[in-house]
Amino acid sequence: MPLELERKVEVETLHGVLDDLDYYRLLKLKAGAPIPEVERAFSEQSQRFHPDRFFGVRDPALMKKITAIFKKVTEGYQVLKNPELKKMYDEKLGVRNRND
Repeated sequence: MPLELERKVEVETLHGVLDDLDYYRLLKLKAGAPIPEVERAFSEQSQRFHPDRFFGVRDPALMKKITAIFKKVTEGYQVLKNPELKKMYDEKLGVRNRND
């Protein structure tokens, strides 16, 4: 089943800016979002970009991009779900503390 053009453009575009996005922007969250929001956002984005959802894609280069996006989404979640790592990350970004 061919990948819809819109989804392919989304993957190509996101992959093109992947290194420029902080974890909040990648997960489509406001900076400093509380952990429950991080969990919901991760669930949505990980389902959207899980490589298994692209089972029929035969283009190895595109699959490599999809996998890179999924890996970065997972990496962001690992940081933002951990209160200590999240605090350090927020400080690095200059985000004001919010209560989780």
